[in-house]
Amino acid sequence: MSVWRRNRITIPDHLIDALHRHEQACAPYEAAGLLATKGDVVTDFYPVTNQNGSATSYSIDGGDVLTCADRAEAFGERLGGVVHSHPSSSTAPSETDLVTAAASDWIYLITSRGELAAYRIIKGRAVRLQVLTIPAE
Repeated sequence: MSVWRRNRITIPDHLIDALHRHEQACAPYEAAGLLATKGDVVTDFYPVTNQNGSATSYSIDGGDVLTCADRAEAFGERLGGVVHSHPSSSTAPSETDLVTAAASDWIYLITSRGELAAYRIIKGRAVRLQVLTIPAE
């Protein structure tokens, strides 16, 4: 069953820790990354460089997307989401996030000062997803 039908996702604890470490390392700028998924489970996190070098926006290089997609496929997974941080605001999607969300079946994770929220964004509207955590294997 796909992520968007269940309105929840599962993320291993160690990946949440990695997301927050990347967020801290990129501050004061927005962090960016891609997520590998299998169904409604986030299986890997690929930190990437925010091409905008900005505290209020992010973009991801197309080459990074292709590299991460190949890596995910090599493990029987798919790119199924994006993560970025809001260094000085909440985990709610910004207007820019709502307008620029490209794939309605993707997970959109937003981190902010140690907080994490997940969304599905369709036609400019965000639906918050429940985040379930599991211990690292």
